[in-house]
Amino acid sequence: MTGWTSALLAASTAAATVVLSGCSTSVANAATVLQGAVGTSVVHPDGRTLAGVDGLRLHAGDVVRTGNGGRAALVTQGRVVYVGSDAAVTVINGATEELRHGAAVVDALHGPGLRLQVANLVLETSAGTAVRAERSVTVRVGSLAGQATVSSSTGRRLTIPPLGQAVVGGDALPATTTPLQLTDDDGEARTVPDLVHDDETLNSLARGIDNTGATTARVVDAAWPGPLAPAPAGT
Repeated sequence: MTGWTSALLAASTAAATVVLSGCSTSVANAATVLQGAVGTSVVHPDGRTLAGVDGLRLHAGDVVRTGNGGRAALVTQGRVVYVGSDAAVTVINGATEELRHGAAVVDALHGPGLRLQVANLVLETSAGTAVRAERSVTVRVGSLAGQATVSSSTGRRLTIPPLGQAVVGGDALPATTTPLQLTDDDGEARTVPDLVHDDETLNSLARGIDNTGATTARVVDAAWPGPLAPAPAGT
């Protein structure tokens, strides 16, 4: 019985390994298709440049570039990478891409995760998460849903919690994260519409307070020149 148990355990382990490996391989080999292309071009590894059109199948080494006011979406097995204006993303394979410059939102809420190279950093996301990455003079990565992991070329790793972000200069990861700062752009709005709606509502409220704050303060001073009694419970 012991021999049979060991054999069955070994067979089960091997089968699980094959399934996991096959799953990872299938994502890497999956097709990536261009959608929602506006002001977009695709540069092949041999230097040829094509106009970006919906339905164009992208291959390893293709660079998707967007101009001023342009945008595009890279779709792979239900995962969508929204590329903002004045940005460039290289498709390495179905599981890995590189943000060369600009901003991109990775929506893996309904698809497989993505390994995104950003300068000297690697941003790793899993299925069911969503992140934003920006690359300019500095790099900013933020988690819109779920958590993500960033690793540097020095081997350091930083976990970004939900609604957290990290700003990186060079390859020196910060020790801690900070609260997420939304931009409310098209990629974020398509990925986490409820979050963006709430953020826009709060921003509108804050602008209203800023615009009327001084006037409100003068009215309060005129109406209650003396000290105020404690407010009733529940007020």
